[in-house]
Amino acid sequence: MVHEIDPARKLIQTTVTGVITPAEADAFYRALRADPAFDPTFSELMDTTQADSSQMSSGKIRDSANRSPYVGTSRRAILVGSNLAFGLARLYSTHVDINGGPLVNVFRKREEALRWLGLTSEPSASNAR
Repeated sequence: MVHEIDPARKLIQTTVTGVITPAEADAFYRALRADPAFDPTFSELMDTTQADSSQMSSGKIRDSANRSPYVGTSRRAILVGSNLAFGLARLYSTHVDINGGPLVNVFRKREEALRWLGLTSEPSASNAR
């Protein structure tokens, strides 16, 4: 998982590839919190279209949602590429919502995700971490 932070747009762009494990999800949250440019009020565009989430059980998804570093004022758009990923991302969204976390929505089309985040153009890739 790689993230880029764009302070001018108040956006974190995350790219996830390969198999996602609970340990990787935990490590990602730790790295994000440790990044001095991280602001929990920023929105996020998470692209999981090249990821395999089959290792994430419903319990692990709930645990991950409980540890989200974002606050209720941010928006998180999760871009998915499969039906399984869509269902798991919706489960994650539900758990975040139950916990009073930020708005999370799941998309199959990048343009729709960008529009929902209020972005009129593609984010730039500048601060990859």
